[in-house]
Amino acid sequence: MKERLKKRVVRWQPDREVLSRAGRLLLYGFGGGLLAVLPVGNQPVPLAACAAAACSQWELAAVMAGSLAGYLLRWDLASDIYSIVLTVVLPLIAWGLRKSSHRDVVWFLPAAFTVAAGAVGLGFLWQLDFDPGQAGRIFLCLLIVFAGSLVCRQALLRRHFGAMALLAAALLAALSMISLGRWFNLGICAALFLTAVTSGTAEGLGVAAACGMVLELAAPLRLPYTAFFCLCSGVMYALRRRTVFHRSLALLLLSAGFAWLAAELQAQLFLLSAVGACLATLTVPRLNLPGSMAGDEIANRLHRRLQRASDVLLRLHDTVLLPHTPRQDPDTAEIFDYAADRVCCHCGSYSLCWEQEAAQTYRDLCTAAEPILARCKAAPEDFPASFAGRCQNLEQFIQVVNSQLDALLSRRQYQARLREDRELLRNQYLLLARYLQSAADTAVLTEQPGAQFEAEVAARALGRSGKTLSGDRGACFHGPGEQFYVLLCDGMGTGRGAAAESSSAIETLSGLLRAGMDPASALQLLNSAYVLRDDGCFSTVDLLQVDLHTGDSLLLKWGAAPSYLKRGNRLRSLGQAAMPPGLAVAGERSIQRMKLTLQEGDLLVLTSDGADADATARCIQEHHGGTLGDLAAGIVAAASAGDDITAVTMRLKKAVA
Repeated sequence: MKERLKKRVVRWQPDREVLSRAGRLLLYGFGGGLLAVLPVGNQPVPLAACAAAACSQWELAAVMAGSLAGYLLRWDLASDIYSIVLTVVLPLIAWGLRKSSHRDVVWFLPAAFTVAAGAVGLGFLWQLDFDPGQAGRIFLCLLIVFAGSLVCRQALLRRHFGAMALLAAALLAALSMISLGRWFNLGICAALFLTAVTSGTAEGLGVAAACGMVLELAAPLRLPYTAFFCLCSGVMYALRRRTVFHRSLALLLLSAGFAWLAAELQAQLFLLSAVGACLATLTVPRLNLPGSMAGDEIANRLHRRLQRASDVLLRLHDTVLLPHTPRQDPDTAEIFDYAADRVCCHCGSYSLCWEQEAAQTYRDLCTAAEPILARCKAAPEDFPASFAGRCQNLEQFIQVVNSQLDALLSRRQYQARLREDRELLRNQYLLLARYLQSAADTAVLTEQPGAQFEAEVAARALGRSGKTLSGDRGACFHGPGEQFYVLLCDGMGTGRGAAAESSSAIETLSGLLRAGMDPASALQLLNSAYVLRDDGCFSTVDLLQVDLHTGDSLLLKWGAAPSYLKRGNRLRSLGQAAMPPGLAVAGERSIQRMKLTLQEGDLLVLTSDGADADATARCIQEHHGGTLGDLAAGIVAAASAGDDITAVTMRLKKAVA
């Protein structure tokens, strides 16, 4: 008996494919009925016919059945006979053109449907003696047929994301017109459900705003849906790491607060609809929108966007070129002419100096011009005796000339600073373009192999005269991929101010390097920031980049003390003293670049300028088998107490499998 019962249960077990097919057909039929319910004004529109023409086989039958049921239940036969006829005619047109060579052209079938709908409309107008009101309605229907069939085909056949969004908006608008008495609105429930299940995705805020705008246009309750749905999406995005229960509870509480602000009838309808949406959210916690891009497509699109942004910045870099022919300063003759117009024109000897003996006056001023321009200031002894002896207003003449020279110096300083600022701006554009290009290149790269090495780092620091506060700062961290960075910055001076300066440099550089910017560009951006601050503060930089997969390394030094590399028993000094960042605009030439290939057991030591070179080299040579911390402490202890001192030691070892 039990065996027969078990066989009967197995025999009547439903097929999942059959259930899925039945659910799909019910969904298509329900969608067709919703499109039939959707009006324009107070008249039905043939939007459901457009959806039916985009389907085939059983889906076509489901959409046609749902559409006919929607037209007959919502409208009277006299007003919707045109839409009912099109629901039959348009699928027949699509079937008749199924073998056409132009079928794949986007606009071909929508145009054919529009022509057929126009022919049917002419027949109806002929029966109605070409009533002007009906003619306007049929013309509007023709526009809807063309646009609707285009959207429905793109959405149902080609799964175009934009077309699917428009079709979903039409369905939501139709749902918002269906209320179960005064208790429940399908459109509000569906909109809240979509807002909740998409709040953790990239499209969540856009979906919330779109649902709000659709309801504000179509729902019977006039409420500020868009603002409320965007608020819900933001709150649920903040709770995206919480459970689905917490997100549903947050949605219910927000809906209760929104309903409390509405009228009594609206509050009841909205709150019960929100309860339905929360219950549905518990069953479907997250929804990936159909038609959203796959991972490779997203990476390729991101690559293209970053590439275009990089190209734009490069074009901006080219447009801010330094002028090849800068405006020349006024020559000496203009300065002396201006002084003559201001002083000599009121003098009684004007005609003698500037008319009768004009040639001699010109020679005298040319003689005085050379020392005046060299010193950028005029003095009585600069003028020949022949000019100074007969000039009755020499002191006033010199004052006007000096005022012009001061203006000339100001213009020169302004032009020089303008050229520096222009050069800084060009460098910023170029560095950002390089960064975006690097980000575009890495957006489509495959996963990199694992690291073969591990970095062992130790550091010791001591302030001036043995104080615990040091103006030096260091950091080590992992960057993108298998890159490992070590930073050492020495701020100007000692004490708290130097510590703040070096900490700021460390924070800026580490942020840029973690974001994927190459080390040289990060240093140049730091230099630009120091130059633009114009406060005379700077910080030296030691920057080490190590590829933990290959051991290939890059050491960049800008104004920093020499570093040391020990391989076996051989010690090598790296770098030399140079100007720090912030003292020159074109600072790229000041960066010392050293490419290294580090191997297992290689020892690299970075020190600030407080270290004693001979003592440091001796400590490294005598280091055998001790810890890196002991070596760093020995270097610090061997230095003099006249400045802050920091020592950073690093060694590569094989990574643990």
